[in-house]
Amino acid sequence: MKSFKNSMVTLIMFAQVFFVAYANNENGQITLANVQYLDTTSMKFRHVKFLNLDSGIIHSMGEKRLHGSELLDLSGKFLTPGLIDTHVHLLMSESDTKRVPEALNDVLLDGVTSVRDMAGNNQLISDIQAEGPDIYQSFLVAGKSFFTDPRVKFASMPYQPGEAPWQYQVGSDFNHKDFELKLKNSHTHGIKLYANIAPLHIKKITEVARNHQIPIYSHATVFPSKPSDLVNAGVETLVHAALLPWEGSRKVKEQYHSRPRFPNEHVDPRAPQFEELFADMAQKGIFLEPTISLFHSENNSQPTRITQWVCESLRLAEEKKVPLVIGTDNMINHDQRTSNIHKEMSVLVNTCGLNATTVLRGATLNGAISLGLENSLGKISVGYKADMVVFDENPLKDISQTKSIHVVIKEGRILKLSDSKI
Repeated sequence: MKSFKNSMVTLIMFAQVFFVAYANNENGQITLANVQYLDTTSMKFRHVKFLNLDSGIIHSMGEKRLHGSELLDLSGKFLTPGLIDTHVHLLMSESDTKRVPEALNDVLLDGVTSVRDMAGNNQLISDIQAEGPDIYQSFLVAGKSFFTDPRVKFASMPYQPGEAPWQYQVGSDFNHKDFELKLKNSHTHGIKLYANIAPLHIKKITEVARNHQIPIYSHATVFPSKPSDLVNAGVETLVHAALLPWEGSRKVKEQYHSRPRFPNEHVDPRAPQFEELFADMAQKGIFLEPTISLFHSENNSQPTRITQWVCESLRLAEEKKVPLVIGTDNMINHDQRTSNIHKEMSVLVNTCGLNATTVLRGATLNGAISLGLENSLGKISVGYKADMVVFDENPLKDISQTKSIHVVIKEGRILKLSDSKI
């Protein structure tokens, strides 16, 4: 308990240092002029003379400027919605508490305005006081046997693993009423299915999520449930493309911890079962979150066998029109103080050969849909939250230009990069 209290104090102390300097007018009204903005429905840049921001919202777009607003001329720049990292782990160890406030500030300055935390310590995350992306927390669901995993211990504090209000242990005696009550009281934003859950229980959990209109996302294989089991149950996002090969297995391991790291490497990623899986995902609008940068080495000119398999699988998924979302599973490069979302997008385009429009839509509009926030995030449209990134160059022509950030706009406030990362 002492360690947990110390962690809370550390988060508050470190947070005092990393608030970003803003330059905005007093009434919160800003006008962006001569704007080329990304229409994330058509994935084409469009032009508008004035884009007006008021009280953190896109107020209006057109020929009129808000009276008295601060003016920012974006001639020659490219404006997109803020980037959404749908897979981060903020607080999984004691050491994370010391660097998370700074890390959140850094990724915000790198264009990431929203993140989905995938089963960290929700109590500590709620206590973070730092200027950073909006954080959407998860309700972790796994079989009872999974909660012996040492990573879960810190994520559960001050409770025992599996007993925290944001966690649920699925056993053979699964009671969907008890699950529904704990989920309701957790005040989390979505459900993450992790491991060791049978297909029958996944169907029941998904039904609860659907009834309560709560996003539900899952590892692409939730031993012993394979990808098609999850798709058939109605899970909305499959996470980690490297877990897809289990679809080609006659039998899936019962336990997550007994699995080989990369099974069935000799299975053709274009085999009929994957064709069928992706066709079903596309028809149902189920997202795929690759997290390919986890196992791709930028220092190796030859892609690893995992990268090669996953890239071929992703090319098939794109052909079948499976929608992507972009998650990193490792939010930041602490040495460079940059978001790993840029690496993830670069690998998907430059190594796997996916279309930049597919990937950038995944990091904006699709991310918002996956969060269940498509009516407020992911578009540059009147009434939407003013979370945006201004680039010096066109990222649709060269995905590496997502690093060419001119300014970031968070809830209508302009972040001056030159005043921040010092």
